[in-house]
Amino acid sequence: MKFSLCNELYKERTIFEVIESVARLGYDGLEVAPFTLTDDIPAFPLRKQREIARCASENGIEVLGLHWLLSYPEGLHVVSRDDKVRRKTRDFFLKFIEIAVNTGGTLLTLGSPGQRSFGEGDTHGEALKRLADFLSGLLPDLESHRVTICLEPLEAELTNLLNRTQEACGVADSLGSSSIGITLDAHFMRWEKEHFGTSEREAFKIAGPRLRHLHIQDDNSRAPGTGNADFSEYVQGVRDINWEGFISMETFASEEGEEGEDIAKAGIAFFKENFFKK
Repeated sequence: MKFSLCNELYKERTIFEVIESVARLGYDGLEVAPFTLTDDIPAFPLRKQREIARCASENGIEVLGLHWLLSYPEGLHVVSRDDKVRRKTRDFFLKFIEIAVNTGGTLLTLGSPGQRSFGEGDTHGEALKRLADFLSGLLPDLESHRVTICLEPLEAELTNLLNRTQEACGVADSLGSSSIGITLDAHFMRWEKEHFGTSEREAFKIAGPRLRHLHIQDDNSRAPGTGNADFSEYVQGVRDINWEGFISMETFASEEGEEGEDIAKAGIAFFKENFFKK
């Protein structure tokens, strides 16, 4: 198993500085939020993408891919009733595929709760169908570039679509492509256990071969082990499935002074203590 960090933690640093920092701290990889790279994602140049790949390679860091895809700019949505909105969003996904490929990544995690929730007058079934149709339209590009979109189930306080591991797996299964997988997030898994009785170990097994990526953070939105969350079942679940992929620390704390690096240090310490323990 390998450990990575989501780069938006280092709010005030360039992507190249972040790569150097995570390499120095002992991480294996980096997951990138595209809004941290540029204010104009469609125009983000190939030259810059390749510079990121080169810097990562020189530092022994793997760029996994992208997450936090649709928070910027405003107006993107995967299940909007408006065809123009969905077409614009599709164009962004094509750019995300390009950036992932040219930076060395293979994963696009679709969290983006606000940009997938359906509105008043819509139905859950209609929204699921539009989501499936949206993803289906991307399959030729995903498959030709060997990039996977990972659906990330999230709690109902954030979105009204894909609130259970089983539901996300159902969408993935309906598309019949290995280019649609699942990302499971530790915070969501605790919520799913509380509201539906699905333990972390059960959720890992439900996701099964569809599981492509993991996110982790504590209940204080910082490094695991710095809050009050119990990770014993999560750790055991990872061991149950002999997980060989990445676990990314995704926090929602912005860097202030040296806080970013302090959180990153706490994260790698947790990983080594809990996942490498005999």
